[in-house]
Amino acid sequence: MNTRGIKGLGNDHIAAFGIVTFDPNIKTVQDLVGKKLAIGMQNQMSYAKVPAWLLGDGLGILDKINIQRMLPKDMPRSLLDGLVDASMFLLSVDPSNPKQWVWGGPFVELANSGKEFNYISWPQEAFVNLKKTLTMDIRVVTFPAGTLPNQTTDVDVYTDSSGFYAKDVFPEDTAYEFSKFLIENHDKFADYISGAKLYSPEYFAYGLNMRNIHLGALQAYEEAGIKIPED
Repeated sequence: MNTRGIKGLGNDHIAAFGIVTFDPNIKTVQDLVGKKLAIGMQNQMSYAKVPAWLLGDGLGILDKINIQRMLPKDMPRSLLDGLVDASMFLLSVDPSNPKQWVWGGPFVELANSGKEFNYISWPQEAFVNLKKTLTMDIRVVTFPAGTLPNQTTDVDVYTDSSGFYAKDVFPEDTAYEFSKFLIENHDKFADYISGAKLYSPEYFAYGLNMRNIHLGALQAYEEAGIKIPED
């Protein structure tokens, strides 16, 4: 997070983004050349801009793929109806334990379709090359084979998170109490929020580092035994 003066207190949602297809001949991202791929609308960061950057600056094949822009809610139906060859998909995930995940919103329809689908892993070279042109910290999570339905190989996806933030001038004692409340009550939020069953102290701390964490929150995580990395 690079917004000036804004510091993190903890996550409330972590999403993982990947690609899925019914075509057994599409096994890698490079196999999407000449195919129709559903991604998000132009103004959507994680659904559209990031995959376009990875395919373009990361792999140099964006202009060789027939990109179909649409709202995420329309992606599963377009794939099921054969209007596209592959589609972005979303999972809610606990990166500290990738075996803990839930389908994101509209993709429940895909999961319940009864059809077998393949997952396409984002190659590491795409992230390495992208980092040379964009100062973005894109975090990658690996789902071990057998974690997701029909998954026969490890799959690399990228993550995006939303959460609670405050200005660096926000009182440290208040920030401390807020983050401590999250940590100590992580197992109670699921009574009110379905995706909160993924919550853990480590979940709240995911993506925080010494550059972007509020000092009050830092104290709360350190007291809970969670080490915040330098970068």
